[in-house]
Amino acid sequence: MADPQQSLTHFFQTRFLLWAIRWVIGFGLIWLAVSYYPEYSWLWWVGGVVAALSLAATAFAYFVLNRKLRQLTEKMLEAGRMEDDAEEADRGDRADGADGRADPGGPFHEPRGER
Repeated sequence: MADPQQSLTHFFQTRFLLWAIRWVIGFGLIWLAVSYYPEYSWLWWVGGVVAALSLAATAFAYFVLNRKLRQLTEKMLEAGRMEDDAEEADRGDRADGADGRADPGGPFHEPRGER
């Protein structure tokens, strides 16, 4: 299984690369439109704002998912430590003579020879 942190980082590196390619094309189209229609020069500002907002949203998603991944990793490590502690305690009980099996005694069980 791949390292989740490494997979998350690779995913967002890919997202950033696609964002850059998308906006190179987008700003190229804005340049083309403004060169033919100079009255649309405001498109630079709109494109810049939209590009900045989309980059900010991608970065925000990365930081939120990274924090959630760290929290989940800590919980999984804690659960593993708890399991190890429980196994250690179980081994200690068995060494003291407890075998973990149910007691055969009870109201319907009478030892042989006693009637």
